[in-house]
Amino acid sequence: MAELVLDGLQVAYRGRTVVHGVDAVLRPSRIVGLIGESGSGKTSIGRVVAGLQPASAGRLVWREDAPGGTASDRRRARTRVQMVFQDPSLALNPLRTIDSVLRELLRRTRPRRSAAERETALNDLLESVALTPELARRRPGHLSGGQRQRAAIARALAVDPEVLVADEPTSALDVSVQAEILELLDELARRQGLAIVLITHDLRVVERLADEVIVLEQGRVQEQGAVADVLRRPTSAYTRALIDAVPRLDGGAHR
Repeated sequence: MAELVLDGLQVAYRGRTVVHGVDAVLRPSRIVGLIGESGSGKTSIGRVVAGLQPASAGRLVWREDAPGGTASDRRRARTRVQMVFQDPSLALNPLRTIDSVLRELLRRTRPRRSAAERETALNDLLESVALTPELARRRPGHLSGGQRQRAAIARALAVDPEVLVADEPTSALDVSVQAEILELLDELARRQGLAIVLITHDLRVVERLADEVIVLEQGRVQEQGAVADVLRRPTSAYTRALIDAVPRLDGGAHR
């Protein structure tokens, strides 16, 4: 898998810059945490990485890509990054069963495969997110919150992405279910070689899951680096304030 490079990324709304130049490298099997208060720009960065809105300056570059590329390359670029939203309902059709949605995506992305091969791929996909075929035959409204989020992750994985952008993927879930979803994301990064951008307001989630962290305040990077280094030796007052606000957060072992 390739690396996705963020080079001087800026985002503006109506002439007002909300993200002031972010540099990062999204590497296979690595999780990068974006953290900051509401309005810090972390979701805007995630949306640009996922292709949901354009950057106002800077660029996104797949490290192995040559300039230009064929039409097929450009189509592939649109599926290489997928987003997992805080509310899984944004990704799921309430009128369709989960398995019917996944089958359609597999038909689109694997047109040369036989029906039997795609059915095997469907079963593998469900297994990868710990959903049973019986649950997949239900509509989203007949699933629990955690099951819906697993289904939304399966939908993102169905197009075989290289990067997942997870925007507060557990904040709407019960605490026990949150842990399960975080463990799933960690497993997907390690097992499938995915690069994951984890957007969160919770430093405990970053400490537990991420390899690297970017601390944002009002659209500016205050600090970035390896999670253990940033949490143990913060250099900005803003980062120290975030750490002090979380009881017993000491930059210890994670993942």
